[in-house]
Amino acid sequence: MTSNNKETWKSPGCCKIPNVLGNSAYLKPDPPVSLDLRPIDPSKHISKKINPVNYEKKNRKNMGNQTSRVLSHKKKYECSKSSSNTSNAGSRRGSITDCFIKQNQNLVPVKNEEEIKEKDRYQRMHYMLKLVNKRNILTTFNQSPSIIVKSGLDDGIWTIEVATEYPDAKIIGLDSKLPDIQLPNQTYYRTDIVHTWPIPANTVDFVYQRNMGTRLQKEHWPIVLRQMFTVLKKGACIELVEHELFNHQLGPVSTEIREHYRDQCKQQNLALDPQQIPILLNQIGFEGIECKVIDVPLGEWPDETDIQKAQFKNKKNEFMSNWGLTSTAYDQMMSQAVEEIERYRSFTRFNCWMAKKPLL
Repeated sequence: MTSNNKETWKSPGCCKIPNVLGNSAYLKPDPPVSLDLRPIDPSKHISKKINPVNYEKKNRKNMGNQTSRVLSHKKKYECSKSSSNTSNAGSRRGSITDCFIKQNQNLVPVKNEEEIKEKDRYQRMHYMLKLVNKRNILTTFNQSPSIIVKSGLDDGIWTIEVATEYPDAKIIGLDSKLPDIQLPNQTYYRTDIVHTWPIPANTVDFVYQRNMGTRLQKEHWPIVLRQMFTVLKKGACIELVEHELFNHQLGPVSTEIREHYRDQCKQQNLALDPQQIPILLNQIGFEGIECKVIDVPLGEWPDETDIQKAQFKNKKNEFMSNWGLTSTAYDQMMSQAVEEIERYRSFTRFNCWMAKKPLL
């Protein structure tokens, strides 16, 4: 080993390599390792003469011992193959693996069954609306938007598809729960949309909101709409898509279920009259207010009966608790409601409001 800089270079000698991992709840520190890095003196090496005959005999004996040991180890390996991953728990590799597994369990939340059902419901609704409208956004833009805001993220599928459709745009999502997937041109903020939005005023080209009727109380709607008005550029647009909480053309059992749901919404102050939306938009200052009505048959878009029943199963515990029903009684009521959907041609209604912020 040579160096042109005689002033800074020093013979390495014997150095200590410290334990860089440090103490941890999951990692056991290793003792310092000492390595002798001094140059080797060839004169001190001693070569031992080997007798070829003795070496061959000894080698045959060792080969026999090694063969028996290999067979023995092979048998042990086959018996303990299933637990081989945990056999090195005391080693550094095992301890690091355990550390990352435990860290991963803490960082990635596990979704429960109800959250998975709710995500499936949002996805079915998303693709149903996309099938009817033939696109994700009904608003027509004079030029491609550079900043799009999604108020409330649902399962995140809308933001992912729009981020793909507008790769040069920045897609901002606002919600208290954030999706698992995020594309490079997406930015999520964990926030309550009824509070001040973390977005500068007059910077956004388009705001989209959907399915917030069961999440926003009546008094929160004006607050959220004013937030939209504030962040929008002059002449920029909003689009609100909300399904009416109560379905239409129902049979006797379905009507009873609807009235129960109506009472629950009133108790939680969620039953906002859809006709109030354009009134609020006008009061806040929006102009060019339009509404597109989309009626979707309840019995046709979910072709399978099991999917129809799943809509009622999501509310099973709630109805059993409030009505004092047994599981069997609820299942019977659910089956009758599904039959009524086809018989009475029941449908749900979506209202899509579009409006602009004035140029002046």
